[in-house]
Amino acid sequence: MNETRILRVMAIDDDAPVRASLKQFDWKSVNAEWVDEANNGQDGLNKCRELRPDVVFLDIVMPIMDGLTMLSYLRDELPHVYVIILTCHQDYSYMRKAMQLGANDYILKINIDNNELFRVMKNLDQRIRLMWDGQDNDDIRKLLSRSAAFQQWWQFNNTHYVPFTGSAKVLILVLKKSILASEAFFIVNGPERELYPKIWYILDMTKLVLFFPPDISEDCFYKYAAQLAALNIELMPKIITGGIVNENSDLHKTLTDILTLIKLLFYKQPGEILESSNDKFSDLSQQEEKNLMAHWKNYPLQGRFEDFLQGFFKDWAQKQQIDPQQLKRIIVSLYIDWVGDAQSLTEQAIIEFFQTEAFSLDELIESTIECLCSGELAQNLLRWEIRTALKFINNSYKENIYLADVAMPSGLSPNYLNYLFQKYFNVTVNEYILRFRIDKAKELLRSSTEKIYEIAERIGIPNYRYFSSLFKEQTGLTPKAYQKSCMGKSNHV
Repeated sequence: MNETRILRVMAIDDDAPVRASLKQFDWKSVNAEWVDEANNGQDGLNKCRELRPDVVFLDIVMPIMDGLTMLSYLRDELPHVYVIILTCHQDYSYMRKAMQLGANDYILKINIDNNELFRVMKNLDQRIRLMWDGQDNDDIRKLLSRSAAFQQWWQFNNTHYVPFTGSAKVLILVLKKSILASEAFFIVNGPERELYPKIWYILDMTKLVLFFPPDISEDCFYKYAAQLAALNIELMPKIITGGIVNENSDLHKTLTDILTLIKLLFYKQPGEILESSNDKFSDLSQQEEKNLMAHWKNYPLQGRFEDFLQGFFKDWAQKQQIDPQQLKRIIVSLYIDWVGDAQSLTEQAIIEFFQTEAFSLDELIESTIECLCSGELAQNLLRWEIRTALKFINNSYKENIYLADVAMPSGLSPNYLNYLFQKYFNVTVNEYILRFRIDKAKELLRSSTEKIYEIAERIGIPNYRYFSSLFKEQTGLTPKAYQKSCMGKSNHV
């Protein structure tokens, strides 16, 4: 019976006096027995594989294999083992890493005495026996360590294997990033969470499935879910509950049906719980789409496309909660309308955009902006009027051009175009033209054998002295000095 179960204890430490102190402790007083010891991580890991201890006291800094490496192996191969880190004050950073890898507790070596060991073991004894409650001792070891068997069942739909007996309440934890098995163990069995009776398995490196007793109270169930959700903001944990399942039902189908609902997590914030029987995407009404387009048409000219996505559009989408693919279709329509050119996105670009996987609404908007800001598409984030002005400058910079000339093709007043240039580029139109010409001059000075006065004429500044003055003002060098410096770099290379 569980009441007579004796905890098996090992110590892995290269410090012989520390091992001796641990070995001399009265382990019977805490329903435990001393099994073995090792002075390095490699020997310790091999002995753990052979002797299957329940509790391991583990040093961090050791020869051959350090404690952190050994801990990662333990969490992958023997996830049921409770690990107590033995540490010194100067090992604090290592100790923090060990706790992240799934260590259960720690003791400062200078504090090792009977009282401290008694406290730690009593605490562990309570946790372990709560986990064992109602389970056969050998069964609990199998249930906690046979993820490979579960994976085989999951892959081949082996109806002869059910990971629990009777009935169970199922929960699926979905993470944004892939995790290691050792990290999964810490997520499921971290402080306080190990007190909840459950069986858990890894579906893949971003999904865990947990089975709870069917009579677990709603309060306990959701408290555990809330603890999972608050665990790590970078992992953005989201949760799907799937009701009660039993060993006689088609469990594989049940889990598959639940997993099809993962896309519904798109609008859920980290920590929110998706009830699989209640949630679904909304149908977008024609009126709501008209409301969006009406707001879009009134969006101020000086605004930016990304600001619209991150502001009004995000709030609108969160409220509507439509299928993400439909949301992408709307984004593409808005984008094409923004740039005023249906050819601005190639068919391949549209296909790639629709294949983009986003874990959340925020991530979709971020990836959309990143996509549109890359390469040749970056210019498309500017309003059509601004791009028209830039195109005019690119085609006409060799001639005498004025602000009114640049504004005319866009249909804007010269003053308003100047305002927009200052908003987008932090310079006036004339300052932009000057910088554009100087950049063209620098290209020619680096690659052309033309005389400097000829280069000045080619960029629209036919006065040689005026060109030299402007060039030095912008670059700090005269044209000749700049050309010489470029030749020197070329020769040096």
